[in-house]
Amino acid sequence: MFTLAHGGTITLPQGQTSVTVDLHFSADTYSGSISNSITSVTGQNEYESLLTTGSTSTTVNTPPTVVDSENWLSSDPAQYTSGASSYPNGYPLHIEAPTDSDHNNLVVKVSGTVPTGVFYNGGSGYVALTAGVTLYDLAHGINLLDSVVYRPTSSQTDAQNLTLKLDVYDGTVHVTQNVGIHEVPPTSLPSDVQQIGSGGSPLTSGNDQTQTLTLSQGTVNGILADPHGSTVVVYTDFQKSPFATPIPADEQNPGAFGDGSAGSAREQEVQVEIRIGANRFAVVEDDRSAGTFEQSWFYDSASGLMKAAVDYDHIYLLDAAGNATSTTLASYLIGNPPTAGNTWTLVYTDNNGGNFQARTVTFDFFTHNPGDPGIPVTGNTTLADTIYGTSGEDVLTGSGGNDMLYGRQDHDILNGGIGNDMLTGGADADTLTGGSGADTFVIGSGESLGTTGGNGDNGTISGNDIITDFDTTADILNLAGTPFAAGNTSGWVDGTNSSLTISSSQISKHSITNGIITFENASNNVVTLSSASQVAAVVQYLHQNDMGNAGATVAFTATIGGTAHTFIYEQVGDTPDASKDILVDLQNVNLISGGTSLATLIGNSHIDPIVLDLDHNGVALTSLDQGVQFDINADGHKDQIAWTTGSDGILAFDVDGNGKIDNGSEIFSPHFAGGSYVDGLAALSALDSNHDGKIDAADEAFSKLTVWQDLNHNGITDSGELSSLADHSISSISLEATASSTEINGQSILADGDYTLTDGSTAHFVEVAFDTTLGGSENSSNAYSLIGSDGDDILSGSGGMFTISGGAGADTFVLDADALNDVKLADVITDFKASEGDTLDVSKLLDSLLGHQASEAEALASVKTTVSGADTVVSVNANGGWHDVAVLQNTTEAVKILFDDKHDTTTAPHVG
Repeated sequence: MFTLAHGGTITLPQGQTSVTVDLHFSADTYSGSISNSITSVTGQNEYESLLTTGSTSTTVNTPPTVVDSENWLSSDPAQYTSGASSYPNGYPLHIEAPTDSDHNNLVVKVSGTVPTGVFYNGGSGYVALTAGVTLYDLAHGINLLDSVVYRPTSSQTDAQNLTLKLDVYDGTVHVTQNVGIHEVPPTSLPSDVQQIGSGGSPLTSGNDQTQTLTLSQGTVNGILADPHGSTVVVYTDFQKSPFATPIPADEQNPGAFGDGSAGSAREQEVQVEIRIGANRFAVVEDDRSAGTFEQSWFYDSASGLMKAAVDYDHIYLLDAAGNATSTTLASYLIGNPPTAGNTWTLVYTDNNGGNFQARTVTFDFFTHNPGDPGIPVTGNTTLADTIYGTSGEDVLTGSGGNDMLYGRQDHDILNGGIGNDMLTGGADADTLTGGSGADTFVIGSGESLGTTGGNGDNGTISGNDIITDFDTTADILNLAGTPFAAGNTSGWVDGTNSSLTISSSQISKHSITNGIITFENASNNVVTLSSASQVAAVVQYLHQNDMGNAGATVAFTATIGGTAHTFIYEQVGDTPDASKDILVDLQNVNLISGGTSLATLIGNSHIDPIVLDLDHNGVALTSLDQGVQFDINADGHKDQIAWTTGSDGILAFDVDGNGKIDNGSEIFSPHFAGGSYVDGLAALSALDSNHDGKIDAADEAFSKLTVWQDLNHNGITDSGELSSLADHSISSISLEATASSTEINGQSILADGDYTLTDGSTAHFVEVAFDTTLGGSENSSNAYSLIGSDGDDILSGSGGMFTISGGAGADTFVLDADALNDVKLADVITDFKASEGDTLDVSKLLDSLLGHQASEAEALASVKTTVSGADTVVSVNANGGWHDVAVLQNTTEAVKILFDDKHDTTTAPHVG
């Protein structure tokens, strides 16, 4: 018997001279020492005869990590090519790129039987996907996962649930990745159908013809969601015998009451009811007098029958005498909500005999408008769902996972559910709910219009999206183009008056501070918004007044019915255009002026460089945890950032000429060259010196652009990783990128663009919102940085927490009452330049100290500046002592201060 060093024994039966031991590890990975020594031997005449004692370093391979996904779309083949937001090649299937903790090269091939309708682009157009095709192999420059699409099968109404299986291989282990594909029938199909009569014999007069309907979950869900949107459609073959289908033309429409025609007899004789318990609801009433006679039945060419379509708001409860009351079926069901399995009795009554009769009646129950191609989808509770809407009214719910929802057209309802979701409403007015997690709401040009109508005080507003739960601390509002907070105005701007009015007065002026816009009416009174008609008036004013360059964005607030609303308005082009400009309603959000709240809200919480598809087979990216350490925000600290895989190139500019890319100020990001840009494309656009919409040899900076291929994936520009555009035969880069809402390996693609090669062909680049975790120093004195643009900025410090850089232009640095929160630490202003018109705004600070607006004399007595070496220290007299509130670095010039709300200024004297 042998005793193992770490417990357990091995016993050799009598006569057996050797034994083999298998080692099993509880973890996926083991790296350590395995020795073949034995601690003790027991028993008579036993001895050791082992292999040479030694240690072996053993590493156990970790299988690839795959993420299954689900894709949902309409079963109607016409939908994927329908409308402006069409997919002419088929619906893109969301397939997560696999990862491997061992950093093995992964090969993804199609396995099993490929569902009919799956196509991919192998380089020569879209062809049917077949088993064995390699979709992913980065070692050989292959990444075709993003090219896989699905085209629904020929039937308009079939419900398909399919799985595309992929084999993921790391050289040792095969893992199966499943891609779910679900065709969802349009809601133009009824959720319940019931029929009275087989068509073989007449439905005789004098007796009610009945049939029981058991409510399905689909019908119940629709009623609970919107009883007012539910409809019942009744079909009948009522005519004069002998019977014919389609119903003869001369028997379709009624004439006059009592004229003896089949059409008139149908209106006079037929009553259709729904009975719920003892309650009778008339769907169609028989018109027994000339006073009630009207047409309820209309010929349906599709079925050849007569049809009556009635929504639940026009189906009325009957009293004991059979007369209609004011209670509708919709209102009854609100008070008495149904459950699946409840039974309703469907009733057909013909109050007269003779040759006018029906042989069949069919009831179709809809939870949306009949004929609507929209679909209802509730995604997987755990997996990532990609859900495509239609040209109709869709109800799309992501449920669990990080989902992507595309409403496309018409009035859609989107709900991301749990996870970090992306919601794109598309055209028309949509209702968007992100749910829990950090969600992204994508709004394109012309997709969320604030269309105004009406007149006078009765204006109307429609067409805009509503976001019900926008979280200003986590969610992202991704607007078209490159939005930016519109510049501050100097007082009130007298604009073109609106024709719509508030309290009979037109909107005539506006003022903007930090992107927050306020309005005055023609009587010079500031307007407070409390109704939709008042919102319409100010939106009409915005449509008539230029807010700035393309992307200029403002926000304004309203309180309607006790609910706070923040409306975000973006002027998409260089001039106002009501057919393109965006209006979004953020319910339960109240932005206030003062600070960078709007800039933060419309900005991007990711870092978004430009990545060139150099190998022309799609851009390959990593996730955050498989990324690199790189100082992306140029603050001197390494950040964890998702990254390229090395086969593609990051567009860069060696600003300091040291032959390497040191940080995010040298790639096209919001921090490029020490600036503060909306995104990477905006930074690149700054180099378009001749403003022709592209970067080429006509621009001075073109020859200085470089391409960084981080081949060894370490976030450092090693030898051989930087190359010129000429090295890649790139002759120009277009700035006309198209907004995108796709993802690559979990990284949001903000824009797709093209670059041109010297042979005239084009290739692809993307602007990527890389997931980033910013690093920092625990001992940093000033916790935050504020960086202005090259224009005239207003930047607000607070309590010694900020290092502020205004940039070029006449900048205003605001110190408010919070500047005294920590008198041991002053805000640092790095580039105060009186020669450029820079001003220090201490009006709010003085207000808090004095209890009123300061006069010039009080301001001069309360503020002093002291030269300290190359710097100037600003101090205020508070509580009987002087306290430093700001340090103006590298300047000894006189400091102009703004001391009251009228923007009066004076020059603070240097002391000492």
